[in-house]
Amino acid sequence: MGLLDLAGPRKIVSLTFRKGLNIRAPNISIIGDSITSDFYVSSFSNMFRMMWGKKECNWFLDSNPSNKIKSIFERLNRKIPVIFTQHSTPGSSMGVHRSLLDRIINRKSMATQVNEVIENKFPDLLLIWAGHSDLDWANERKNKFIGKNTDAYLKRLTNNFRNKFDKQLDRLYSTAVKQDIQTTMVIYGFINLKSLFSLREEVAKKNPSKYPYFNKTYQVFKSLRPEYKKETVKLVDMMSKELENIVKKYKKKAKYTKIRLVYSDVFHKADKYDISCLSKSDCWHISINGQRRLAELAYPEIKKELKLLGFKL
Repeated sequence: MGLLDLAGPRKIVSLTFRKGLNIRAPNISIIGDSITSDFYVSSFSNMFRMMWGKKECNWFLDSNPSNKIKSIFERLNRKIPVIFTQHSTPGSSMGVHRSLLDRIINRKSMATQVNEVIENKFPDLLLIWAGHSDLDWANERKNKFIGKNTDAYLKRLTNNFRNKFDKQLDRLYSTAVKQDIQTTMVIYGFINLKSLFSLREEVAKKNPSKYPYFNKTYQVFKSLRPEYKKETVKLVDMMSKELENIVKKYKKKAKYTKIRLVYSDVFHKADKYDISCLSKSDCWHISINGQRRLAELAYPEIKKELKLLGFKL
């Protein structure tokens, strides 16, 4: 398999489906960021390898049972044949233009991931989770705003995010209408950063050296610094609220179509994390234990939506 193969979406067809059982298999896809694509801060060479990896060790899709994540793929595949497509990449954002650097490191924005979805038959169930993308308000290019009317700046960022997300959701919605199929799109609120901040604070007080890339995380994600916690958590809440409002708008728009849109705050409200849920490398990204927790949170709602689509579980 070459790099061009790895650059595209990762599709997994369950063994039960390939055996030819006469059961309709739900086609489930996800658009997302690093939380859904097996990434954590480490050495440059290792991060480059992960950017080009298969992205099959997460809450959505885990092809190795020995990880014991009990991903959505594994849970469903025990009951029915399934087709899963992974579009997520680390570093995903709301940007539209894909630069040369993006191509070199295989980083795809939401717009690029949407391109992949709409170029094919629309999935029965499409999951969309920004995770913690577009939240690094305090990075070097924007630090002139720190301490200078920060609230207004966060509001501007939120408005920009809303407009860009709305545009991509409209592309998905329009494609689903054109294909005239029954489909459900579940849009998740941002991850609960307040809880993750608290876990990092505990580690910082005790033994941060236990995590070799604990401090490097601040270089990758400047807004994670303790002094920016209040604003970063506030931004998460603001953007999640905008996502909820966008979904409400499209639910009204889709009233007389075969399209169902759902806003889920299951990840945004979840707070029962412990330190084992964070990577042993950077104490920020989600570990295998954390991925298992995310799968537990997401599965009931996904199961419900598949039943509403007519799949027997």
